Amino acid sequence: MQVLRVIPRKSRLFFLLLASTILSQPLLTACGGGGGGGGGSLPPPSITSPQGDAGFYPDSSFAPFSSSSNEYGRSPNLNAMGLNPYYDIGLSGSGVSVGVLDSGVDSEHEELIGRVDGGGDWQGATRGLQDQFGHGTHVASILAAARNERGIHGVAPGAGVVSYRILDAFGKFGSQSGNIMLPAILGDAASRQLPVLNNSWASIYEINDIGKSTLDIILEQELRSYHEIARPDGPVMVWAAGNGSAEEVSIRSGLPYFYPDLRPNWLAVVGVDADLHEPRYTNRCGVAQAWCITAPGGGDDQFSDGVFAALPGDSYGRKSGTSMAAPFVSGSLALLLERFPSMTPRQAAARLLVTADYRGLVTADGCTIERCTEADMAAVFGQGLINIPDALQPIGATSVEISSNFRLPLRQSLLVTPAVLGGSVQSALDGRAMLVRDSFDNAPFMVSLTSMLPISDYRYAAVPAILWDPSGDHALTGFRLAATGMAPVSSRLSARLTDISADTDADWVGYETRFGDHNAQVVISPGVRRQVAHGMIWRETNNSQGWIGAGVDHLADVPDGYAKGAFNSAASSHWVFAGNQYNFQRFSVTAEMLFGATRLSPDHPEQSLLTEIDYRFDAARLGFEAPLGATSQLGVDLTLPPALRDGRITLRLPIGIDVQHGQTRFQDYSESLSIHDREKRLGVSFTHQSTHSLNLYAAVGISLNDGHQKGKSRQSAAFGLRKRF
Repeated sequence: MQVLRVIPRKSRLFFLLLASTILSQPLLTACGGGGGGGGGSLPPPSITSPQGDAGFYPDSSFAPFSSSSNEYGRSPNLNAMGLNPYYDIGLSGSGVSVGVLDSGVDSEHEELIGRVDGGGDWQGATRGLQDQFGHGTHVASILAAARNERGIHGVAPGAGVVSYRILDAFGKFGSQSGNIMLPAILGDAASRQLPVLNNSWASIYEINDIGKSTLDIILEQELRSYHEIARPDGPVMVWAAGNGSAEEVSIRSGLPYFYPDLRPNWLAVVGVDADLHEPRYTNRCGVAQAWCITAPGGGDDQFSDGVFAALPGDSYGRKSGTSMAAPFVSGSLALLLERFPSMTPRQAAARLLVTADYRGLVTADGCTIERCTEADMAAVFGQGLINIPDALQPIGATSVEISSNFRLPLRQSLLVTPAVLGGSVQSALDGRAMLVRDSFDNAPFMVSLTSMLPISDYRYAAVPAILWDPSGDHALTGFRLAATGMAPVSSRLSARLTDISADTDADWVGYETRFGDHNAQVVISPGVRRQVAHGMIWRETNNSQGWIGAGVDHLADVPDGYAKGAFNSAASSHWVFAGNQYNFQRFSVTAEMLFGATRLSPDHPEQSLLTEIDYRFDAARLGFEAPLGATSQLGVDLTLPPALRDGRITLRLPIGIDVQHGQTRFQDYSESLSIHDREKRLGVSFTHQSTHSLNLYAAVGISLNDGHQKGKSRQSAAFGLRKRF
């Protein structure tokens, strides 16, 4: 749809200008309007403690953040931009300096004192450390006003400012030209390695008012300097789009339209008021929409709706304009560059562009993203409203770096730890974080390691595994066979602690023999994913039976758990067990013990963060059965299910970055494992033989410290009916 303007576009007068006039005296103006002064001492904020994050270490000498402070309350745009959580962790722009090309900066102002360096003065001899016009101080304070319990709070309150005075006391170039000033400024900025240069000034003409061939002539030296900085590690030029109420941005903010190589190092900024409505003053993005972004610039009535910021002489006042919007973007870049110290300014600018959006924005004609097309919104707001929180979050997919040349998706990386370990792994690694990267520009982030290590819901069964006994007579010698999913374990034995899982990818084969009053059984399953061998010898007498056995198991995964992605692992386990059952007429008592060990380690160590988990475990059971009359029986079981005795986990984790080279740093960790609150189970069962062929069964149970986790409990109940035909 056609987007209409509320006020008429200015007349095009560029054809009246003589090239010689433009060469010697470009018609320039600072973008901001005038504002009222007034200020003084303000009450201090309360203080909170900062915290660290991935690749970023807060400046410990910097004042902690308080969202309830008066100075923050006087900077409502920051709260609206969602910056509070990031100030809470200590983000401030500390260590990043931004060049401000303007009317100079009052370096003695309480908001900026001690953080302004003089870059040069082309309108006098102040080195840029004084401001006779007031515009540069206002801009610099929006960008970097101190967290000092007075006045306002800057977007990047810890950032430094290098002031380049290019505007005179009237906000003009005077006798200077961009061809003289800009090459010298860009050369000095390069020597200082400044990552961002804020330009809150613009020509009164739009980018399409003058053709490329003319620009080649009138901006020859400027353009040469711009092309020299347009490199991957070069600074980002942030430009106010202009206050001409025009459909296009001003000339310099739109230069990538004619010179595409400048685009990655260029940002044009249009303004919105506090309600995110397009003010009448702002130029629109137009042909610059690909590198154009929107930020708070104040309302049309600047004396009541302008951005409140510093003025020379420790005073404060309001101004509106795209001049005020530009330092919001420059300050945001400073935050990004502090947060991601290995990131280039180009990358930081790209993050701002790709995360900007149109939510809440309203054009002067009433267009919103819900009412109009994206193309309509882009023509006005470019890529949309700056969204710093999204720019500080991962963009695209996130991956875990296993080595310098191998990564795996974060969403596919998980280690579900077996219940036998309880919460020991999580306790050992509590507070430990690891570094991950996003797919947009390799930005580093920290994630909690324990969030990727849930505890398995599997619980060791208190009933036998699925059994298959073709003969029904254990006195016979012979082979036992069972299909995948069934285990041919003797159903005559109690042996609840020795039941082996039927989870295998191969059929079972076994052999049972009898010699004297002893029985022996061996079962194996030679699968691809799992190989199991389990042996047992038992002896039966008139009033007792005893058994002893052992087993080994190799599993291409985690027993009773799950491992994938960056935690891929295989397990080797072995165990021994023994038990006895004594019968006294219809009474019986059963006692058994199990001891085992498991070692988890990856089949391909170069593709896993997990080096090893080595642990030993045990289990015990005491059971009692007694008659209740002639046809009923009561059973009571006290079980200590398999639980960790001792162990250790060893990992090699990505924990930071080499800022100079952007490479991931790894560190080996080895932690002991232990549980303090072992699970205990009590089960009560009741059986009743109502007829010769019909049995009724009921059982209830309770687990205390379920899964070896203090305070957790689990209750169970079972009812059954067995009919023999």
